[in-house]
Amino acid sequence: LFQISFSYQNLTGVEELARHMVLDNQGRSVGFGSLEIQPIALPQQEGLFDLTLEIVRDGDGLIPAFKYNRDLYDGATVRMLLSQYATLLQSIASSGDCLLGSLSVQTEAERSAVLSGSCGAVADWAVEPVHRGFERWAAGSPDLAALWFEGRGLSYGELDRRANALARRLIAAGAGADRPVAICAERSLELMIGVLAILKAGAAYLPLDADYPAARLGDMLADSGASLVLLQERLAGRLSEAGLSETGVSRILLDGLAEAGVDDAAAAAAAPAVSVGPDHLAYVIYTSGSTGRPKGVMTSHGAIDNRLRWMQEAFGLEAGERVLQKTPLSFDVSVWELFWPLREGACLVLAAPGGHRDGAYLASLIGDASISTLHFVPAMLRAFLETPEVGRSCASVRRIICSGEALGSDLARLCESRIGAPLYNLYGPTEASVDVTWQRYEPARHRGVSVPIGEAIANTRCLVLDRHMQLTPAGAVGELYLGGIGLARGYWRRPDLTAAAFVPDPHSALPGARLYRTGDLVRRLSDGGLEYLGRGDHQIKLRGQRIELGEIEAALNEHPGVGEAAVTVWRVGDDAGDQRLAAYVRGDALPPPSQLADWLGRRLPAAMIPAAFVTLERLPLTASGKIDRGALPEPDSWGRAATERTAPRTPGEELLAQIWMAVLDLDDIAVEDDFFELGGHSLLALRVAARVRRAFNAEPPLALLFDHPRLADQARAIAKLAETETQPLPPITPAPRNKTIPLSPSQRRFWFFEHFAPEASAYN
Repeated sequence: LFQISFSYQNLTGVEELARHMVLDNQGRSVGFGSLEIQPIALPQQEGLFDLTLEIVRDGDGLIPAFKYNRDLYDGATVRMLLSQYATLLQSIASSGDCLLGSLSVQTEAERSAVLSGSCGAVADWAVEPVHRGFERWAAGSPDLAALWFEGRGLSYGELDRRANALARRLIAAGAGADRPVAICAERSLELMIGVLAILKAGAAYLPLDADYPAARLGDMLADSGASLVLLQERLAGRLSEAGLSETGVSRILLDGLAEAGVDDAAAAAAAPAVSVGPDHLAYVIYTSGSTGRPKGVMTSHGAIDNRLRWMQEAFGLEAGERVLQKTPLSFDVSVWELFWPLREGACLVLAAPGGHRDGAYLASLIGDASISTLHFVPAMLRAFLETPEVGRSCASVRRIICSGEALGSDLARLCESRIGAPLYNLYGPTEASVDVTWQRYEPARHRGVSVPIGEAIANTRCLVLDRHMQLTPAGAVGELYLGGIGLARGYWRRPDLTAAAFVPDPHSALPGARLYRTGDLVRRLSDGGLEYLGRGDHQIKLRGQRIELGEIEAALNEHPGVGEAAVTVWRVGDDAGDQRLAAYVRGDALPPPSQLADWLGRRLPAAMIPAAFVTLERLPLTASGKIDRGALPEPDSWGRAATERTAPRTPGEELLAQIWMAVLDLDDIAVEDDFFELGGHSLLALRVAARVRRAFNAEPPLALLFDHPRLADQARAIAKLAETETQPLPPITPAPRNKTIPLSPSQRRFWFFEHFAPEASAYN
């Protein structure tokens, strides 16, 4: 019923009685008046509770004693609690008629120490536009390898010249300071040319993810007011569906900009003479909004440049190293993946479109290109580590960075055993320039459920405050507020949301100092680091994507058959990385779940579509009339249709069903079941592919699992693939020598890095 107890014992009366006791010559009690006393050994009564505070009154004094479970508390934490309790008693004694909320458990010295420990190192560096470092390398080492993508590459000089030429076109079309220019492109050389050109033109880039529903892309374009969009021709249809042709937005195609034929006089010109300062906007990235509308976060050059300078100081990336870029442009992690390497003379290796979901492809690319730096969302890291090739392909990796969601200690241990490179846990919202805290994983030190998010980066404040915005003592739970140079300006054209989220800093003497309310619950550990405990609102992080549950609920409530809706997230099984959304709906004319999923799919990204829809006669309410999310039942099934079910019929189906059950944490699978309707998603599909490779001795591409989501169809496709792969290879015949023999992908990579970066032989 409870884990913490408090007891108070008054010994004054006992002392009075003790004067009448009869003692022997060794001071032991043998009698009490006419009564005889015999000692009785009782079992030890300790260990009943996790934490006990006993107060004994002895004469005119109080003697406190903490008893605690050493598996849960360490000595430093308990001594801190004792000190805080003593301070609280002193505060009560000196302020007997004050409000309880005004009592303090911290002395002024302790409060000053907490405030000081909440700030990262003060770094006196002059921030600058984020692309200046790249331009210095382009001027000083133009032949150094800058970009590599699927057999093609660009040097720093080539990339700079092509970006300059496109920047001039953008300026002529009206691009300028603090104006967003949209870009819709898959990973490619042209993508990087486009982003750099937007910055060189003085504008801010606005990523449009072609995987988003057309309605969402249309909302982002309309809200941003962007008058220019850079895009690849093959994605033009997606933007037409979003209503681009009706908005008067000018288009500039990126196709062909990386080819050698464009290296003409225009491309060789110097950078356009545009005045760009640290306070100008660098990018606008849209995130989920609780009101049903996505909101654009405005980040300045100086804010993100501070983040990149800290990153270089912390990790020491060397010129010639290769950094893997696989995060979609619409997620803020892509910002440091794109600009940190180019700022330091390293080479940016771009994963193929869709390749960030394929563990086998990533392992091959990491090995072939001698990648030194990787980033993973924890859920993706877990899936990647199941890929058999990981152990032998990651010898070049020097650092692995995790962010986007809580990093479990079990996953960190698995990563260390499989790869062995240092693993760093970073935390931060889009509103504070990607990341604000960091912690290197240390197995002997981090034995809790999750790895702490650590301490603040340079020029950043991480304050843990209570509901009165007062500093909480170490160990107490509070909301995390962020301050410092890394804060975004606010939300694009949303002054109401900006004012609610970015508030004055009551703990700063600097005029105009602000704090960003993260909504995240944390506590400060005895070593000064921060431990992440979850959310204090209805926002979640799911597979690295920030999701406002209110946005999903708003979209559901727009359906004419839905009377009321609530959405929550469930952890499935023992895997902390497997969390799924469930929607609870009430209505008089509710459509089937598949239609509700289709309705949401036309409005929201795939990651925001619930894996289960539960129909309720009424939604549970709290005493105040709000939806009681804690009383919502866990779904009985995840997407399973109530139809006739057929058990697996062949050994292949049976083996594949076992893999599905293990990955999806289900008790049974039918041949009619659809992997994605059962709660599967791209990261879980990656884990299925890794297990299929071991179980079937076949190499299924990830696309095969997406093209054949039903168990029966998938088992049939895998069997056909395995049969093809086990057939004898055709005989090797000499190729004709009357024309050039094309290089293999590995040969192209090797030639590129040897040609452009021979001094980086340590990474070849």
